[in-house]
Amino acid sequence: MTRHPASPMARLLLMGLTLLLGGCMGSQAPAVRYYVLDPVAAPDGPATPLPDLTVKLLELRLPQYLERPQIVTRSAPRRLELAEYHQWGGNLRKNLVSVMVRNLSRELGTNRVSGPPHRAGLDADLLVELEVNRFERGPAGRVTLVAWWRVLEGGGRDTLETRVSELASPPLAPGADYAATVAAMGEVFARLGGEMAAAIRRHVPRPPQRPPGA
Repeated sequence: MTRHPASPMARLLLMGLTLLLGGCMGSQAPAVRYYVLDPVAAPDGPATPLPDLTVKLLELRLPQYLERPQIVTRSAPRRLELAEYHQWGGNLRKNLVSVMVRNLSRELGTNRVSGPPHRAGLDADLLVELEVNRFERGPAGRVTLVAWWRVLEGGGRDTLETRVSELASPPLAPGADYAATVAAMGEVFARLGGEMAAAIRRHVPRPPQRPPGA
């Protein structure tokens, strides 16, 4: 059987295919990096500790676009970007609940702040609800947080104060990575905790007055 040598064109095609397959096999997708939010340490302790105050964070709600593992940023006023290789290390809502509980405990000087789910029969002096409407880095490099929240009396019947907080970080440096973004998110979220703690202090129940001579 006579073998005919491959033509120059066939050899070039074979070499190209070999290089292409070698490149595909040699290249790997970037490693996924995972992040968590942590409480921000306060430079000073609370102005007046309230060790006997009991506070319940009833719930923390997030918009649907944040209920995902990828870190979300905003590249334009109506355009969101999902970072496929930069993700949250767990459920973002649960992470925020844990951070807010610890931030409020620190701001109020009490270990009696709890988040959902709550144990049955656990009474509270005050209740708080929190709904995050926006929380991401924007096109100008600022982390923006918009949140609705309210403080209720311990029985949950009366609302004592309702607020909408709009907070933003200083602009991050051009080209800032996701670690810097997450750090800025933690700082802005801590500022929200400070605003909520100040409102809680305004509504701390006063102890009942003793009658004269008692």
